[in-house]
Amino acid sequence: MDFLLYFWSLALVNAVLAQMKGMNTWFWFIISLFIGPVVTICILFDKGHKNRNVKIR
Repeated sequence: MDFLLYFWSLALVNAVLAQMKGMNTWFWFIISLFIGPVVTICILFDKGHKNRNVKIR
């Protein structure tokens, strides 16, 4: 039972991290339910979306 609580909590943390980096929250939440620690590492090392100043000519 504790194992399930751990993965549920980690999935919520991963969803918040994904939201902070501009990623799809639900996608990362669902993936985290199955492979939580691996997803945490992927999110932490991802640079996220950056706002770029692109001029259209």
